[in-house]
Amino acid sequence: MAATSNDDLFPDVRNPQGTRVINNRCLLRTQDGYCVVLVSGIVLAHYAVTDRMAEAHAMVSLVEQGWATQIVKGSVLDIDT
Repeated sequence: MAATSNDDLFPDVRNPQGTRVINNRCLLRTQDGYCVVLVSGIVLAHYAVTDRMAEAHAMVSLVEQGWATQIVKGSVLDIDT
């Protein structure tokens, strides 16, 4: 029995707009020009969308603390690692 896209049990359930799942513990939420990195519901970092240095620091912190791998980090930022 092959599954099709119409077999979705919850077709109307999606992540809220501006939410990117990094992995099973980490989320990146963007709203009103600011980003928040959450780990298990706790804020790890917050920064303005235009602040690339703070964004890089937040992603490096995720990797150094063991919350995300570098491959996952690259896919969240849409860059090649």
